[in-house]
Amino acid sequence: MSSPRSFALGLAAAALLVPASALPQAVAVGGFMAKNNSREQLRCRYRIDDNAWGKYFRLRPGAELRLDRRPGMELVYLFCDPPARRATYVLRPGERHSLLRADDGAIELRTITTGT
Repeated sequence: MSSPRSFALGLAAAALLVPASALPQAVAVGGFMAKNNSREQLRCRYRIDDNAWGKYFRLRPGAELRLDRRPGMELVYLFCDPPARRATYVLRPGERHSLLRADDGAIELRTITTGT
């Protein structure tokens, strides 16, 4: 049978594990996210703040663009070729975005959640 002291030490050890498991969630909340929820494979590119546009990449259906926020990184701009709407979208840290088919048939980016 375990003593009350052993039980207390076990609880204290378990409490120390919580911050380590919460850390990845905290980083993701401050990241930049956009998921392709359309049925189309998209050809997209992004730029960070005022830097140059990156190379094009394929964003398959169900795939997600995820960028961790680094110090000094404020905005990410996302652009995808048609059938996506010809627009440059702004991704802000902590917001989750979804590429969806609009009523007019074009694919557009919508904010689906906002960080706290």
